Amino acid sequence: MWGGVRHLTDAPRSAEVEFLDALPNNEIKSALATLPEGSRTAIYYADVLDYTYAETAVLMDVPIGTVMSRVSRGRKRLRFALAHLATDGGDVAALEPDIA
Repeated sequence: MWGGVRHLTDAPRSAEVEFLDALPNNEIKSALATLPEGSRTAIYYADVLDYTYAETAVLMDVPIGTVMSRVSRGRKRLRFALAHLATDGGDVAALEPDIA
């Protein structure tokens, strides 16, 4: 070894990466992985961790409007990518997290 040099494999993993790895459905995991990083991160904070858009904006250091557009576009891409999973008579809109 080279004294205090850290290998990349020793670096701590982000909570987002841990979450993606823990997803039971590979199709959902793959669909999330195709999103641009900004959309994926915004969806993770807003939909998975249930932060408000304002809180997500602070965490991401971007304007709230940017968070809103990234979440909206990301959800739209996920609906399209996962539409085939709603074949059991369900509604594709059911794939979108409840934001109420």
